[in-house]
Amino acid sequence: MKKVIATGIGVVFLVGIIMLFVKLVFLDMLFPLFKPFVLLIFGPEKSFLVVPVALFMTTLIILLAGFLFSRDCAKKFLTRAVRKVPQGIESSRGALVKLADGSYLIAAKIKKIKIGRMDGGTDDYYILYSPSSPIPWGGLPIIFAKKENVILLKLSFREIYMIAASFGQSTPRVISELKDQSAE
Repeated sequence: MKKVIATGIGVVFLVGIIMLFVKLVFLDMLFPLFKPFVLLIFGPEKSFLVVPVALFMTTLIILLAGFLFSRDCAKKFLTRAVRKVPQGIESSRGALVKLADGSYLIAAKIKKIKIGRMDGGTDDYYILYSPSSPIPWGGLPIIFAKKENVILLKLSFREIYMIAASFGQSTPRVISELKDQSAE
């Protein structure tokens, strides 16, 4: 009996979602969009053509979008967008970047560099990458931070991303890592 009730609720819910989608997309958005064009081309006496023309144009737009994004040029564009993520970051070590007292940003260390100062000296900096959620490469692309403002952690990039994706739910583990490293 529970299975029948659960299936019935699921079917009614899905039918309701489909009806809401049809109402919002077709009736409230596409029909008013195509109605002036149909009336202009065919005249007011052929207003019954609004529904078929809107359905035809919607199908045409869906097919065009599918055709464009299934092509190699779209795949190459999406591949270039993904390549903006520093390559080899999966093997990077985690770090906390101190922004202010008590305020840290979690990131993955890419490499260490030296940057020259105006007086001729150099400072050690880390180049770091901070992932975001749900798209890891949508975060802060590159962070330059002084070595003194970076706390290296014994965490992989995967663990760094999981902390970012969990919205801080796994933060206690990071704190315990800091305590372990400070004892060394």
